[in-house]
Amino acid sequence: MTPPVTTTAALAQTLPDLPRWVEARWILQTPGCRFFADPERSACGLAIHPQVPLGAVVGRPDPEVFEAVRRRRVPFELVVQESDAGHARACLPGWDYTDAVIHERVAGMGRPMDDGEAVSVEAPPTPALLERLKPGARLWLVASLAVAVRRDGEEIISLCGAGAVTEKWWDVGVETAPAFRRRGHASACFLALERFMAATGRRPVWGAGTGNAASLGLAARLGFRPVDRLAVMAVPERVGHGHGDPKPTGPE
Repeated sequence: MTPPVTTTAALAQTLPDLPRWVEARWILQTPGCRFFADPERSACGLAIHPQVPLGAVVGRPDPEVFEAVRRRRVPFELVVQESDAGHARACLPGWDYTDAVIHERVAGMGRPMDDGEAVSVEAPPTPALLERLKPGARLWLVASLAVAVRRDGEEIISLCGAGAVTEKWWDVGVETAPAFRRRGHASACFLALERFMAATGRRPVWGAGTGNAASLGLAARLGFRPVDRLAVMAVPERVGHGHGDPKPTGPE
């Protein structure tokens, strides 16, 4: 019999360090992770990040476990393995659902428009930088390991963050101000951060919804290729904002 998992960090080590598990393993290894375990299987449940509005489903926990997120409000997302997506959708009827394509970058491929010069990297992002970001970007980048930023004078025009990070991988997140898009700024920020993260022994992972043509196109231009798929579920906008959780159970 497999012994029960006693900590979320130990549970993370039971999951393979593959691109599709990056978010789940990162959440589980983050101090303060909240884990809601299946009452019969300690290695199965929901993990919720303590700072970022993101959770991950591990396995197919009892439907009652999903009570941990039913009272969540916008914005909140759950990443689900493709093989477990049907179960999660049945447990969270009415939630938005997106198929996501997971990419790895192939060395030497891609034709970025910019070499990444004139970009600063902050590791971790300073409070001063976070304070200048728009609320949406700040919410997702507050727990980033590093952020690459390009400015036009004092204005932040593009950035790339290493959000979810594991021993081998880092998840790419990019954003560019509307007036500066399609000029290579996102590529520049990515390349600068890729160099920084390569020095730590980590490779980039790019996730994009199947309907997000802009993100899929940029990934292709930067030399990423599809390697896997994930499901992403989100609280629908009609539910509104705010959040609340019951007390977590299982590994601490």
